[in-house]
Amino acid sequence: MAGIYEIYIDSLFLTNFLMDMLSLYLTGIFLRRRIRLWRLLGAAALGSVLGIVLFLILSNYLVYELVLHFICNPMMVWLCFGDKKLSAVVKSWLSTYLFMLLTGGIMQWINQTLFGGRHLYAAIFMTFVLGYIAALLWERKHTLGQQLYHVTLQFKEHEVSVEAYYDTGNLMTDPFCGKPVSIVDCRLIEEILRQEGAAVRMIPFSSVGKESGLMKAVTIEELRIEDGGRRLCIYDPVIGMAGGNLFAGKTYRMILNCRLLRGQGMPS
Repeated sequence: MAGIYEIYIDSLFLTNFLMDMLSLYLTGIFLRRRIRLWRLLGAAALGSVLGIVLFLILSNYLVYELVLHFICNPMMVWLCFGDKKLSAVVKSWLSTYLFMLLTGGIMQWINQTLFGGRHLYAAIFMTFVLGYIAALLWERKHTLGQQLYHVTLQFKEHEVSVEAYYDTGNLMTDPFCGKPVSIVDCRLIEEILRQEGAAVRMIPFSSVGKESGLMKAVTIEELRIEDGGRRLCIYDPVIGMAGGNLFAGKTYRMILNCRLLRGQGMPS
């Protein structure tokens, strides 16, 4: 004989809301996405409400699962992060889904093993604490010794977006104008410079493993550095161009000069 279960809508909503919020938060931290509190709370609330509505109106459990996981959850993730590219939406959705499975499993294990299935909200609280600690450790590991920024290079009508590494050891200076020099993968801008007939010059440099040499450099209109909601604009910056070997195997394709961020109110 099939058992009869009582489901409390308020308890179901609160549980889903808290776990969805935690999964979205962890996704934002681990994928380094910008997290806005109102979008995080709104997305988690919407996902929880839709989940309950679908549970109540859909009698076929398989259909409920398909709609929940492939329509409702992607919508929730898109609302939270606002990704514009389909690939970014899919990446965020898959990451959130994995965190849902992970945090849900941890919460159930804590509740059943430590509390004998009697203290659900205490188990959720402990899962939140563990998730927050994991996020802090990830952030510390990711930022230890380096800072990654989203950078836009503006040269006449052309814009090039690139991930840049803030290097405390890059003190390179253009000897002709005294400005700090940031270094970019030459493949990103060479064709643009060739089309526009840019005045490329050679400047001396020195580095570990190579005492001295010459590097192509150009002055462009603007360099914009973004970190979360903050933006720093550098006008008439000097950009050095290095071969692709310098960036082989790296997640970034530009090295920022450390002098650009000092005293500018951005982390360095």
